[in-house]
Amino acid sequence: MQAEIDSIYNNNTWSLVSLPPNKKAITSRWVYKTKAGNNGDSLRFKARLVARGFEQTDGVDFLKTFAPVVRWEMIRTLIALVVHLNWPIHQLDVLTAFLNGILKEDVYMLQPPGFIQPGTEHLVCKLHKSLYGLKQSPRAWYARLHATLLAWNLIQSTSNPNLYFAHIDTHTIALLVYVGDILLTGNCTKLITQLKGHLHKNFRTNDLGPIQRYLGVHFERNPNALRMHQTEYAVSILQQFSMEDCAPSSTPLPEGTTLSKDSATPLVDATLYMMLVGKLLFLTKTRPDITHAVSVVSRYMQNPQEAHLQAAKHILRYIRRYPNLGLFFKQEEENRLHGYIDVDYG
Repeated sequence: MQAEIDSIYNNNTWSLVSLPPNKKAITSRWVYKTKAGNNGDSLRFKARLVARGFEQTDGVDFLKTFAPVVRWEMIRTLIALVVHLNWPIHQLDVLTAFLNGILKEDVYMLQPPGFIQPGTEHLVCKLHKSLYGLKQSPRAWYARLHATLLAWNLIQSTSNPNLYFAHIDTHTIALLVYVGDILLTGNCTKLITQLKGHLHKNFRTNDLGPIQRYLGVHFERNPNALRMHQTEYAVSILQQFSMEDCAPSSTPLPEGTTLSKDSATPLVDATLYMMLVGKLLFLTKTRPDITHAVSVVSRYMQNPQEAHLQAAKHILRYIRRYPNLGLFFKQEEENRLHGYIDVDYG
């Protein structure tokens, strides 16, 4: 908690002022989590101060909130190209990313619990920069990062706002952003190092080196190939739903499975069902083999029934049999785009 407060003060996130008339100060709370390292082991305990953004008023202390995030299709495409071209791919983590966003609105917040300065109990925090939990925090951070990347003469892709690149002489460099997690690649080590230095000069960054674990997905690379998988995550789903010892299945869904909203089976806990399907949806990032089955069970989020839950659990039985499947990219002699089409009963 002290480290978080020190980071906030060093970043000049707020100043203590008297609350102006007719203004409302929102509150905040502390959120705790264990931050996992690249090897999956516990790295450190982390405390984060989070503003209660649900207390904000639209049009008063926040306006626009949208900020783009990269899609997994783009991540997989970049990985495929990197492997084919045999480029290095590095990962950077911007520490306390949202604290770097500059606010345009006047936002006031009560002093955080446990850190009220003696003699200033009557004062509130006027936020100059964003905090986690504020409605406009993602947009403010993205705007700050966008300006920083353009200042290094990177070009924003017209097809994907989270992809930046530059062509300098015969060298190419590309950068992919997911909030504060950055992938950096190119065919010039010197340019990669220079861009890392530019980011470190503007933000507190953690250089994680060659990619190993990104957004919960593991990356294993050898000189001619790369494998990305979610084995650890798949096993954790089985454990969470007490299916680690279930009878395995060889298919994601039984042959001839048909589900409907009128299956005439008892209703089940909707929260539990949505949690299970949500986790399965994230697993499809590296498991196209379960994509269709998960898309089927995801159609019944509202009023799920026993038949729908059993179908979702059948997917877990399949995962129980094949927990370590993933995507495998290998270096090819030719870089061709292949398309496939299936005409049923053609």
